Amino acid sequence: MFDFGADFVQFWLNCRFKLWQKLGNTHPLINFSIVYRYIISIKLQLSCLLFRFPIDMVEFMPKFSVRGIWQRWRESYPPNGSKADDAITVFTGVPTIYSRLIQGYGAMDSDQQAASASAARQLRLMMSGSSALPLPVMQEWEAITGHRLLERYGMTEFVMAISNPLRGVRKAGTVGKPFPGVQVKIAEDQNENDTTGVGELCIRSPSMFKEYWKLPQVTEDSFTDDGFFRTGDAGKIDEDGYYVILGRTSADIMKVGGYKLSALEIESALLEHPVVAECCVLGLPDKTYGDAVCAIIVPEEAAKRKQEESSKPAISLEELCEWAKDKLAPYKLPTRLFLWESLPRNAMGKACLGCCNAYSTEGHGLVRSTARYITWANGRNFMINALHPIKPIFLLKPASLRPSRIRCAAATTKQSKRYSITLLPGDGIGPEVIYVAKNVLNLAGSLEGIEFNFQEMPMGGSALDLVGVPLPDETLLAAKKSDAVLLGAIGGYKWDKNEKHLKPETGLLQLREGLEVFANLRPATVLPQLVDASTLKKEVAEGVDVMVVRELTGGIYFGKPRGFGTNEDGEEIGFNTEVYATYEVDRIARVAFETARKRHGKLCSVDKANVLEASMFWRKRVIAIAAEYPDVELSHMYVDNAAMQLVRNPKQFDTIVTNNIFGDILSDEASMITGSIGMLPSASLGSSGPGLFEPIHGSAPDIANQDKANPLATVLSAAMLLKYGLGEENAAKRIENAVLDTLNKGFRTGDIYSAGNKLVGCKEMGEEVLKSVDSQVAAAV
Repeated sequence: MFDFGADFVQFWLNCRFKLWQKLGNTHPLINFSIVYRYIISIKLQLSCLLFRFPIDMVEFMPKFSVRGIWQRWRESYPPNGSKADDAITVFTGVPTIYSRLIQGYGAMDSDQQAASASAARQLRLMMSGSSALPLPVMQEWEAITGHRLLERYGMTEFVMAISNPLRGVRKAGTVGKPFPGVQVKIAEDQNENDTTGVGELCIRSPSMFKEYWKLPQVTEDSFTDDGFFRTGDAGKIDEDGYYVILGRTSADIMKVGGYKLSALEIESALLEHPVVAECCVLGLPDKTYGDAVCAIIVPEEAAKRKQEESSKPAISLEELCEWAKDKLAPYKLPTRLFLWESLPRNAMGKACLGCCNAYSTEGHGLVRSTARYITWANGRNFMINALHPIKPIFLLKPASLRPSRIRCAAATTKQSKRYSITLLPGDGIGPEVIYVAKNVLNLAGSLEGIEFNFQEMPMGGSALDLVGVPLPDETLLAAKKSDAVLLGAIGGYKWDKNEKHLKPETGLLQLREGLEVFANLRPATVLPQLVDASTLKKEVAEGVDVMVVRELTGGIYFGKPRGFGTNEDGEEIGFNTEVYATYEVDRIARVAFETARKRHGKLCSVDKANVLEASMFWRKRVIAIAAEYPDVELSHMYVDNAAMQLVRNPKQFDTIVTNNIFGDILSDEASMITGSIGMLPSASLGSSGPGLFEPIHGSAPDIANQDKANPLATVLSAAMLLKYGLGEENAAKRIENAVLDTLNKGFRTGDIYSAGNKLVGCKEMGEEVLKSVDSQVAAAV
């Protein structure tokens, strides 16, 4: 905690007021997940109050989202040349954010790139703090957006002290020159032979904090004798008087995405783990985040012996982070884990950080790879994260194992990302297809620098047998805490006669309600390899690619009043209510328009507006939302005609949006055009939180545990999880391409088999998909 004096407030407000005067009417967007959260939020709101600016002129993002930022800019400046009333005019973030935004831009299609770049160019100012962007990143950002970033330097202790000019030469690779009233000096090494001009950057500013709360010794140690604050950053002054930040001066301090982290604090927490005998934490250079938190662990002896016997790591990165999440903030958790026999130490017995860093970065005695995926002959799979010694301590006896495949993704240099996935195998063939999809997810993710933490939970009939309910509270809690949920299948003859609240299908409805998912996306694509499997004529089915977007939580299935009764004549009746509120139609319409925008830009809204008032209202709201998406072509069709057109001329459709009951029927009809429901995935999404991804087929209890199931619908659901749930489109494309490649090679499960192809089971189909994912890497290398 910091204590700031009155001089700080006055100095900071004066600087900001002058900047606002120069910029005029602005609406800044600040990424609130990485910038100095608490202090900046207080200071911005305070300045707004003192200078009578409306508070909503500053828009904080509660959670960093690459897609969210680009989308906010596109909403501010639509392609039609208009400008939204609440358009963003100023954007500020740290260097990490701009690297991530460039990555997101690269994943867009050409139309979306054009709209995004055009919108970004309309902003009046973009700023970056903490340190200068790498020159290639700066140049790429300027090429995309036309903005030469206003790069500055600051810390929580004094906010901003150095900046490139608002008007004038903004020199790339530097953070500019000191603000008026700010003094800066370079405390060079006392070694008289050092003539580089490099030293610790020290600041004296009217905006300097007074002290670290109740830490007098730390405060004293943080200042020089003449009152300059020691920033811990190494810097120098170039020939034009601009300051250049070179990195941290201490191996014990890491700078991760704008956060200044103590390696000693993280070490102290990790040493509490019962498996950890010794630990060293250091920052490895990372293009995106500055430093990546690396933990080098020496397991205690019992754990070493156990891992020798089992040939499994004593602890995985996922297990370590799961254990440490209650002790460390999320951004302090290690993103790389090395297991070593011992730590290199100096003559005094202290861990030699320089040696550790050299081993980790130079590859001395290490296998250089971002991730390694191994499938052993017994079918077990696990990830080996980051770098490991040539003789990893968990593989001291490799001859005792016969690896059926070893794939080292050495070619990838992508930043490692971690996601938590809840797996719900369910009933019947569910566990078989989930097993395949999990392996494919692991491999495709590793090739894109993605790590998954999987947690399997019971649901459906298996949960009924285990605990007596179809959706245990623990399962729902785990699902809500994860980044995405992958479901196999639920149900079976065994539970068909159960009361409604004890049926497996009730658990699915409860899961959808608990996750607050309202949009069901179900693609129906006739693959060229399977066109002959369709019941339609080849010329009708060939090339069909339809996405049905179904509203999932409203309409006649949930509307009230509902029930049974008697009419005025005393006859028994049953009744339901079709009802939709504005927010329900608006949110599903936006999902549909966004989906159509990413596809071919055509959306057909299906209703029964010639008869039903609820459908008249539906059409009214869809038309209203269409104004937000001028680039998407909107049409309308009555449901009876749509049902006919789907089998008469399905290629006329791109994206369909409709209500719950119509969507239930039409999506099933569309699925049968493809020839087999064993090939079709689905996604259920909400406004926030994890999405639910599942194949549309049932649990098929008659073929369960016989290796006859088709796993491809679940594999493609995993691809949808990556694309729509996590925004990892490159990894999703790897899976989609691998499925096509496997089919091109003629491998077929029984449901899609035809003469001239090779009949395979669920496991072999999964192995062939894995080989196809592997072959993409080989081709790339």
